[in-house]
Amino acid sequence: AILQQLLGSGYEVRNYGVSARTMLKKGDYPYWKEQKYKDALAWNPDIVIIKMGTNDAKPGNWKHKDEFVNNYVEFVRSFSALPSKPKIYVCYPIPTFPNNFLPVDDSLIVNEVLPRVKEVARKTNATLIDLHTLLLGKADYVYDTVHPNVKGTTVMARVIAKAIAPKRNFPKPAGDQVDVVFIGNSITEATYLKQTPPAIAAKDLDSLGYD
Repeated sequence: AILQQLLGSGYEVRNYGVSARTMLKKGDYPYWKEQKYKDALAWNPDIVIIKMGTNDAKPGNWKHKDEFVNNYVEFVRSFSALPSKPKIYVCYPIPTFPNNFLPVDDSLIVNEVLPRVKEVARKTNATLIDLHTLLLGKADYVYDTVHPNVKGTTVMARVIAKAIAPKRNFPKPAGDQVDVVFIGNSITEATYLKQTPPAIAAKDLDSLGYD
């Protein structure tokens, strides 16, 4: 909702996030098996934002870490092959904070997950978005040590919006509406909308750090 608000009417943003899902096909809940994955492909979007890796890093899943890059590359290419030839962005996952319920220490995210996501971006020519750095040390930007609250999602949306449309005014693009799909495992209707309002007031956007 915040990304839609920032980009404006020239874009249509849809959230295909599913809580607890993994990029790893051998993970406990692979996103590959979800109907939303099929729906996202069927929508034939113009822009695809992918933010995965947090649940992959859970101890029971990360034992398959050697397959993470290959699975992720295959996932990205499943969208690259669409008739719309979408622009694809892959995102570093946000930090985890101490005593989280997964449990995943943020040092594992930094030392093992982020380098692999960077490798995926390189192998697929996807654009890399850093959603990790700006939330470091900001435990008040998540509501349960893992999932972002309205402050966290606002920062994330602003960083993504700036990557999509670098000019701050986000002018309406020429021609048809641009379809944007978000695929992730920490911003979902099941989690975020239960904790915070679906959008943040426009007057509050500038206080949360666009850059």
